[in-house]
Amino acid sequence: MSPFDAVLCDFDGVLRVHDARVQARIDHEYGLAPGSVLATALSPALIGPAVLGEITFEEWEAALVAEFTGLLGSPELAAARAGAAPGRCLFVDDRRENVEAATSLGMTGVHFREAEDLRRVWAEAGWE
Repeated sequence: MSPFDAVLCDFDGVLRVHDARVQARIDHEYGLAPGSVLATALSPALIGPAVLGEITFEEWEAALVAEFTGLLGSPELAAARAGAAPGRCLFVDDRRENVEAATSLGMTGVHFREAEDLRRVWAEAGWE
């Protein structure tokens, strides 16, 4: 018989450990305040639904992209900070006006409403 009926384990810091040096480098490279990327990725509004299984990993990723775009500024500024030409960017956002701004710059835009929106673009790109 097992000595335990349940294993209750913290997620961050136990099952998932973040390298502070990597996080600091990412924040610095994108001109963000220290801790911005990690604070955004793990904000209760974003991570809570993902950890509780209320949204899929893809939905969480899409929400992160939208949040990071807000941190970085305009789609054009986000592309520049990422070091990518607009025509080589896939822009995903749940706000149509942001997607329209991105596509006007030559980016491939996805108006995210559900994970299938991303799956369709990935399939078209041959990323299945």
